[in-house]
Amino acid sequence: MPPVLHLPDELLQTIFAFVPDPDIFSVTLVCRRFYHLSSLPISWRDRCAQYTFWEPHHSYQRKLNHPNPSEIQWKKLFVRRYKSDKQVSELLDGIITHSTDRITRFEKIARHGYDAKDCLRRMLECGEDYKDVLARRFYASEALAFIHRRRAIEIWKKISDGVDIPLEEALGAYDLFITRGANRDVEAITRSLDCLAMEFRSQHLGWEELTHRERASAVIVFMRSVGFTGASYENYHALRNSFIGICVDSNRATLPLTTVAAFCALGTRLGLDVKPCGFTYHVVAILRSTMGMGILASNFPNAATNTTSSFASSPGPHGHVNLPHYLTPSPSNTRELIVRVARNILESVRLTGPQPTPTYTTPGSWDQPPFQPERHAALYAALTASVICGPPASTRLLEHMCTLMQRDFECDVGFFEEDMSRLISEDDTMLLHNICNAVRKEDETPKRAMRRYDQTLQRHPDPRYHIGTLFRHRRYHYEAVITGWTRSCSTSENWIRTMDVDTLKRGRHQPFYNVFVADGSSRYVAEDNIVEIRSPKGGGVLGGFLCVGKWFRRFEERNRDMGGRFVSNLKEEYPDD
Repeated sequence: MPPVLHLPDELLQTIFAFVPDPDIFSVTLVCRRFYHLSSLPISWRDRCAQYTFWEPHHSYQRKLNHPNPSEIQWKKLFVRRYKSDKQVSELLDGIITHSTDRITRFEKIARHGYDAKDCLRRMLECGEDYKDVLARRFYASEALAFIHRRRAIEIWKKISDGVDIPLEEALGAYDLFITRGANRDVEAITRSLDCLAMEFRSQHLGWEELTHRERASAVIVFMRSVGFTGASYENYHALRNSFIGICVDSNRATLPLTTVAAFCALGTRLGLDVKPCGFTYHVVAILRSTMGMGILASNFPNAATNTTSSFASSPGPHGHVNLPHYLTPSPSNTRELIVRVARNILESVRLTGPQPTPTYTTPGSWDQPPFQPERHAALYAALTASVICGPPASTRLLEHMCTLMQRDFECDVGFFEEDMSRLISEDDTMLLHNICNAVRKEDETPKRAMRRYDQTLQRHPDPRYHIGTLFRHRRYHYEAVITGWTRSCSTSENWIRTMDVDTLKRGRHQPFYNVFVADGSSRYVAEDNIVEIRSPKGGGVLGGFLCVGKWFRRFEERNRDMGGRFVSNLKEEYPDD
């Protein structure tokens, strides 16, 4: 008998707990004793505990709290998650390796829902030992963002169908469009509000004995003490002010609607019957109690509440809200508030204008201000919510959404095919059908190979610089990295005239390069304006951008004199680079 079989059962169980997941199934095949000891429900439950995110249909938390683990099929649950992880990992490898059928692979990952998030989070946080670390982090981030957008769309579709969804979840769906990490989701917003409610209870030990009106006043004082105030005049239209997740976690000086939504969510957790009420240019909270109905101002300038009789002069963020004496306030429904947030975002986008937003390799926490949502993602969220929860979409809105989808959110083509077609007029259906077909075809068609040395194109000079070369612009002095090239200027005649291309030494008949700039923008640069520079360690500032993984596998150090360079992940399109 092998010595290991002389060990007591308790010691063997401890040893088996350290066996890696892929090998534990082999352990069960050694002998009957090993099979019995490694198949105990509690051991499989412990293996399930390594996963943080679960699809709701698993009822994981309910199973975890079950008093008798033997009644739960923990092994079956673990095997399902293990297979899901393996499938997601293989699909992500395919996305990184192949430039075709990426949308199909993203859709297959998204079908796993939140079950895919643990694997994607590991890939997002993978170490430098991966040969494709930059690409892996980028595409894992894209997959997470796609899963989050799908979850947001599901929430809004349920609300549109009349399902009762908590206000913080309805508005928190906007945050799912702008988050890049795995941990930032609607559930995280809910947990943050739960923590605030617990903090309130710990500071007000006798809060259950307070009347509803006194309790509401205490909540207002508490919220002000933890930073919930109105946004300043200078930052009133900042894009981050419209997102309740950012409001709850860091930026608590925000818009009236966002503050009222947070107050209502917190008040509901503390037993208050409190609802938001929207007016043309303002939002307040309505409190119902045994003493009647009162309203609370949006940024809570004091702890007083007003009864309905004094409603006409209720305090607001900059004075009073003057209303007719006969007006009786009523709660706003969730759909109205979703559309209102969309309008706030659109107004912020209009006023702030285009601003490149860096997206870093390690997703920053919302606790590290100033966090600025990506402008295009916020705009896309507002348009999507307007289409689902607002009035019928116009042709102009549809065209704007399709432009955003084609440029930044190709994975969402399934939403346009399945859901958007039911939300638009028949006249726009053919337009949408053609756009979706074009997106699908582009994804399925291999990219045309751009050969660096082509004898058939002798009248055009060969490009001097390679994909991944870092350079400084000769005239404007910004630093950038090359992400593509053409043998001559391939833009419109209007752009050529505007940029004075023909005044260059070699004019338009020289190689031009697609480049990614250190300010987060993309540009098109003539070879005459490129001055190659020594690459700093790790690619410098450019190496810190998450989106460089769209073009590069990793940053490769060469030698002390030459520095390093980004290794191309575009071999199918540029095989010689």
